[in-house]
Amino acid sequence: MKLLTSVLLAGVTAFPQSSDRMPVTDAEKIADALRAGPAFITKDATLPTLYKRWQIGRLEIGRSRFDSPLELSWPRTLAKEAPGSIENWTVNDDSAEDSANEKDMRHQQTLMTNTRAIPETFLGVGYTKDRAGLPLEAVRVPVPQPGADQVLIRVAASSLNPLEYKLADLNFFGRTPPVVLGLDLSGIVVAIGSAVRGIAVGDSVVAMADLNGDGGWVAEGGGEDGYALAREFLTVPKPEYLSFLHGAALPMCFLSAFASLCGTVRAGDTVYVPGGGGVGHLAVQMAARVLRAGLVISDGSTPQSIALARQSGAHHVFDYKRDDIALEIARLTGGRGVDLVFDATYSEAGFIETAKTVRPGGSWVALGVGPGKTTRLVETESPVDSILAERGAKHINVNILRYFSDPAILDDKAKAFLQRGMTLAMECAVQGLVVPHIGRTIDSSVEAINAGLQSLKSGRSTLGKVAVIVDHNLAAGMRGAIPVLLMAPRACEQRCLQHDL
Repeated sequence: MKLLTSVLLAGVTAFPQSSDRMPVTDAEKIADALRAGPAFITKDATLPTLYKRWQIGRLEIGRSRFDSPLELSWPRTLAKEAPGSIENWTVNDDSAEDSANEKDMRHQQTLMTNTRAIPETFLGVGYTKDRAGLPLEAVRVPVPQPGADQVLIRVAASSLNPLEYKLADLNFFGRTPPVVLGLDLSGIVVAIGSAVRGIAVGDSVVAMADLNGDGGWVAEGGGEDGYALAREFLTVPKPEYLSFLHGAALPMCFLSAFASLCGTVRAGDTVYVPGGGGVGHLAVQMAARVLRAGLVISDGSTPQSIALARQSGAHHVFDYKRDDIALEIARLTGGRGVDLVFDATYSEAGFIETAKTVRPGGSWVALGVGPGKTTRLVETESPVDSILAERGAKHINVNILRYFSDPAILDDKAKAFLQRGMTLAMECAVQGLVVPHIGRTIDSSVEAINAGLQSLKSGRSTLGKVAVIVDHNLAAGMRGAIPVLLMAPRACEQRCLQHDL
C-alpha cells in the first residue's frame, strides 16, 4: 500500500511517503514522521498505528517514553531523547486500511448509540436558588428543544471552569433557577434547528453553551444522559484524533486566550503570562507556538506547575513565592520590561505586580472585569491604571461574558469571531500546538463536581483542567487519544492573525 501525501512543515520537509517502510536515519526525521500523520515508529516491524498506541497514552522511542503530547511538539525533544544511532529504525504505516475500517466501525457505533429516543427530562447538576452558591444540587429539568440556530447535544464530556461557581454565587445574568451548569461540551448532535446548515444529527462536536444559558452536567446517580443546547457558531466538528475529554476542556479557556492574544501579540514579542491555570497554560502555548513570541515568561509555585509552564513552551519560568519576578524580568529584558502581559489570575495584588513589568508603550491585558472589580460585589480603587499610565502602556480588558450580557454586542461580526476561535481551537489541538493539560478526570456527579468547584474557588485546584465524564459509553471510545502534530504551525498562526474584532 502507498501513502499518497507528503507534508510540508514549517522549515522542514517531511520525507516522501513512498513506501510501506522507510529508513529513519536521525531523530529529526522521527519528528517529521510523527508530524506527517498517524504512523508509529518501531524498532523492527509491525506494531499498532500511532492512533492505537496513543489510546494507551504512551509513545516509546528507544529507551525513552513520552507520556505527554506537549513533549512531542518540537523536534529538539526527540533529537535530545532519541538514541544517536538508529539506522535500523523504520516508520511503519501498514495499517492504513485497518484505520479506515476502524473509522467506519466507530461511525456505525456512534449511529447505533444515537438511535435512542430523546427523553422529556434529565437529572442535571446546577443551582436551585438565587445566589445560594455551592454546593450545587441534582435537579430534574426538561430536555430543551433547539431554536432555529441551535443544536441539541447529548453530552459525552465537559470540564470545570471558575465561571460555574461564580454563576452559582452571584447569578449575575439574572437567571431564574433552577439552572444546570457545565457549559463546555463535547458529544453527539441529536437534533438541530431549522436554520442550522453546517452541523448534522449524528455529528461528533465540541461546543460552548451560551454563558447565560444551561449546561449539560448530569447527576450520575440518575443513570441518565445529559443534554445541552449550543448555537451553531459555537459548535464545531470534533476532529477524529481528538478525544471527547480533550475537546471539552478547550472552549471557554481557549476562546479567552484567543481573544486576548490574537491581534495583540506580534512575532518576536516578549510576553509574560503569570500563573498556569486553565487559561494560562493554553495562553503560554499560543504565544510560543502559534504567535511566535520571541520570549515567553511564566511562573508557578510548585514543581508541577513550573514543569507544566515549561512543557507549554515558556522559555523562563519563575517561582512566584520565592523569586522577585519584576527584578528577574528587568534582568532578562535589559531593564526594558515585556511587550505584553496577559494576566488571567483575577488577583488584585497580582495585577499590581504584573503591571510593573510592562515596558513603556507596551500592553497589559487582563481577563475578566479587571482591576478593582474582581469581586463583582463592590468596586475598589486600584493603582493599576496609574502604573500603566506612567509607562504609556495600554490597559486592555477581555471578557467573553460581555457577548452574552449585552445582546447588541453579539452581532454577525462577533459571531464570526467566536466561530473562528472555536475552529482554531480544534486545529491547534490536532496539530499539537495548543493542547489542554487534563490534570484530573471526574465523573459527572453532584459530589465530584462540588468538590472540584470548591477546589477551584479556594485556589487549590488541580493543575491544568479538570475534565468531567458525562457519558462513559461515548467518552470511552477516544478517552486515551491525545492530539498529534499533523500539519504546519503556520496554518494556525494565519487563522489567528485574522483577528479583526
